[in-house]
Amino acid sequence: MMKKLSTALASIAIVMTLASCSTSVAGSQDSKGASDQMSPSPVSASAEPPLSAIFASVPQEFIFASGAGAWSTQVNIAADGTFTGQYHDSDMGNTGPDYPGGTVDQCNFTGKFEVTAKVSDYEYTLNLVSLNKEGNEGDQTIVNGILYNTVDNAYGLEGGSEFAFYLPGRSTDDLSQGFIVWASGPTGWQHTAGDTLPFWALYNVGGDQALVGMDQ
Repeated sequence: MMKKLSTALASIAIVMTLASCSTSVAGSQDSKGASDQMSPSPVSASAEPPLSAIFASVPQEFIFASGAGAWSTQVNIAADGTFTGQYHDSDMGNTGPDYPGGTVDQCNFTGKFEVTAKVSDYEYTLNLVSLNKEGNEGDQTIVNGILYNTVDNAYGLEGGSEFAFYLPGRSTDDLSQGFIVWASGPTGWQHTAGDTLPFWALYNVGGDQALVGMDQ
């Protein structure tokens, strides 16, 4: 009788041990699962800003002028790449009975640029997406004794759709002679070999013309 009781007790002990081991393993797995769920995901590297972000950094106004005469083109570029502008050429000596203040040829325009590539930290290439001129060639109006003639000439932006932003610090060694001449007009800048640009510039590749950023 005692032998049978001992055997029964031993069997019960084995069953309880196995149950305890099973519970321990399950608890360990549950703890691991909870730990995995609580572990933070790896932090991804911050994304590069879009190329169009450069528009938020450019000077608001770019000027195209020779430095001589009473003409110029102003282009104002917004943070989304859209722009407004005006070309005007004043002749205060061209007067008449109804316009003693002289004559102004002008072209008001709007448009949009898009950035197509970042060449370096000092240069971006642009595409002229649109250029819309207001009014019709030959339209005339007199305001405050001045005759305004509408002309079809967004001077400085004509000649093609390829443009570039040149940032201050860009080497000038490979710049065209046309760029150097036009950039010196409104600024008085004198180029020497080994220079870097001291200002922003909007370069019209097809027209070989430079518009200079005036409010850096």
